[in-house]
Amino acid sequence: MASSATCSDHSNTCPVCLDHYDLTKRVPKFLSCHHTVCLMCVQQLKGLYKLSCPVCRESTCLPMGGPEKLQTNFYLKVDNEEGCLKHKNQPYLFYCATHKALACQACTILDHKESKQCELQDLEPALKATKMILREKLSVLQTKKGHQSGILTDVNKKMEFLNASKQSAERAIDTTFHQYLSVIRKYQQTTKENLQQSFTQKHKTLSKKARAAEALIDEFETQISEIEDALRKNCISTAVAVEAGLRDDTDASKTGSLLPKRASNESWLCFKTTSQTSLSQLETFLQSAGQIHYIPLPKVVFTEKPENVQKSDKPPSISFKITHGTSDVEIDYSHLLQVYIKKPSGKRLKAKKLSCLGNGDYRALFPRDLLYEGTYSAEVTLADERLEDGLVTFSVK
Repeated sequence: MASSATCSDHSNTCPVCLDHYDLTKRVPKFLSCHHTVCLMCVQQLKGLYKLSCPVCRESTCLPMGGPEKLQTNFYLKVDNEEGCLKHKNQPYLFYCATHKALACQACTILDHKESKQCELQDLEPALKATKMILREKLSVLQTKKGHQSGILTDVNKKMEFLNASKQSAERAIDTTFHQYLSVIRKYQQTTKENLQQSFTQKHKTLSKKARAAEALIDEFETQISEIEDALRKNCISTAVAVEAGLRDDTDASKTGSLLPKRASNESWLCFKTTSQTSLSQLETFLQSAGQIHYIPLPKVVFTEKPENVQKSDKPPSISFKITHGTSDVEIDYSHLLQVYIKKPSGKRLKAKKLSCLGNGDYRALFPRDLLYEGTYSAEVTLADERLEDGLVTFSVK
């Protein structure tokens, strides 16, 4: 049966019942496999929700309205002549209002007998009545279509408004987010700046301590070198002189110093006093000031103009005076002062010898082979802190 059905698939008959298609009961219906079966056979073969094709056995899901809602195959030539297909194309003469079907003379005898209580009507009034019903249904459908078109238009407008509202909300979210982000970045920058300030202050304090330690190390290395030299010479006069110098440095605090014992990582002022009154005043000042980097730095006045330094056989020297501002107090800064010469190459060199001449006068001596012709700068520091007016530039000729 399947083979014959396949052969007749493109013909004008149903592959199941082999009857001709028409536009009433045996309407040709398309299945999802593209085979065609008449409506009556579809109704007989259908399951609850699906229909198995009688040709290829492929399943077709039935639409919501049932088999009648399957797509009609309008490509087939359907018999639509004014004749009854069941009775050899006899002309239709009546319309059965009971069964809503056309009837020929044979139909009135076999299918539409009066015993079946069929209401037979002439074709012309039946056609007019049917057209009137169709026009009413057409009007109702057009009204419903217009109503649904209005709903669709309203829905489309609401969709456009919804999309516009969404885009506006997204822009507002982006703006708010960028504002928050700007505040966060500003707070981040402020926090970093505060961190940098704290770091700079602490780094400066540690650098001062490091420079003070380096100055003490230089002093200790000088003393160690003097002691080692005295031990190598094995001379009593040299040994006594070195020992006396060390004793003077050690006992300096016993004659008027009001400061506690100096720690290895701290720098303190050593001073001599000329009166008890100034001694008590200086005691109050130093006790409130604490370590050396909290004490206001004195001012430097160069007495030997650095620009007049001449290249000669004698070692070059620089003379300067430190003004303290207290006439009756003399402070010896020898162990805290450092004098550096910066060469044209950028190298920083330390003075070979620094002498205190009294009354705040000092002389820095450099090796004779240290200076060559060129432009130099001299810098005087106190505990590695640059003093006011303590930097000058000079030339050697």
